[in-house]
Order: sequence, then structure tokens, then C-alpha cells
Amino acid sequence: AEANCYKDADDCSINTAYGTSTQAEVTCSVTIWFNANPSAGWKAHVNPSDSSTTTTDGSDSEAITNPSLQGIDVVQGAIAYSTVVIGGTSDRQETSIGNVGNVEIDILLDGAAMTCTSGNCGSNTIPVAQQKWYHVDEDWDWNAVATSAGPYVLQTSASGNDDETGCLNRSLEVRSAHANTTETNESIWWKIRIPDEQASGSYTGSNTFSSTLSSACSEGYDPSP
Repeated sequence: AEANCYKDADDCSINTAYGTSTQAEVTCSVTIWFNANPSAGWKAHVNPSDSSTTTTDGSDSEAITNPSLQGIDVVQGAIAYSTVVIGGTSDRQETSIGNVGNVEIDILLDGAAMTCTSGNCGSNTIPVAQQKWYHVDEDWDWNAVATSAGPYVLQTSASGNDDETGCLNRSLEVRSAHANTTETNESIWWKIRIPDEQASGSYTGSNTFSSTLSSACSEGYDPSP
């Protein structure tokens, strides 16, 4: 299994000039996928044989450490809100997030104001707070009161320890195989509202997805006063 065992070396080279006539130095490399367990207990085990089929069984006497790795994959390259009328709200757009590390993680989420790239918008911007996100697969009204699931206003920086401030308790699981790209993914849906009297044009900005160790974020936020 990728999480704890790799049976074959990817590439080996033999240095016959090493040592005596009955000795050789062999160097092998093994590709370890990102989902391999973080541990200080990994060991190398080899079974070399020579032309006379003599086989030697051996293990590395020193433990090998595979460190913890946090990583996320956002499937979509952009949140394409398309054309939205001034004063209007976009259709919701999905981003799918997967764990590409070897520890369970939560997600930190923040963004920057959108800036004008073309049209009559000049130096105008669209504030971060004009975007909202929701992790439940259902449509919602822009003015809906936030619940433990959302919708939440996007923050300029992820802080605190709850969903309201961009610290999302999603507990994304470590993948059982590096290629199972979607079964443990978490989706988030987005909307943007264009402010009344916003200058027309094309605007572009960036939202940042980053990881934090699971349990760093609470289950959600209580919207009660």
C-alpha cells in the first residue's frame, strides 16, 4: 500500500570499483508518493543476489524519517463568475479541493479585492466582502443569514479558528492512493454581488486556499448575537 510500503526500487546503479573484488556498492532510488505515512519508523529492506544466485537478506539498521506534508489541490483554475449586471448577484460557482499531503488538514481561505483590467472601471475595485462562499450543495440567497454551514463573507485574511473568519473545519482525509483524485474532495460554492453604481468593466482578483493541521478550526460559527 502507498501509505506504508514500496516494494520496488525505481533505479539502481552498481559501483564495482568499491571495496574488494567480492564487494560492490549499489545505490537505488525509490519514488515515495505524497500520501505515505509520516513516520520516523520507515526502513529499507534489500535482497541482493549475484550470478551464482547467492542471496543476502538485509535491512537498514537505521530508521528513515518521512516528514509530515501538508498540501491541497484546487481542481478549478479560476472562479469564473462571468458577466454580472451592476447591482446583481452571480450564479454560484464550484471549487473542488483535495488533500495532496499525508496528514488530515483543514482549509484556510481568504482573498484580495478585484481590480479593473479593462473597460470603464479605471482604478475602481470590487471589495473582498462582495464574495461569499457556502460548503453545502444548494443554492442560497445573497442576503441569507449565516448558519453553521454558511454562507460566509470572504475575508482579506484567514484568522481565528472558525468558518466565519476563513478557518474551515473540513478534515480533508489523506488519500488511500495518489491517483484517487476526487473521492475525498470537498466542494465550496461561490457567489459575487456587484455593488450598486459599480463602474462597469472587467475585474480580476485572487482567492487563496491554504492548509492547516486538522482540528485547528472549530466546527463552525454561531451567528447568534
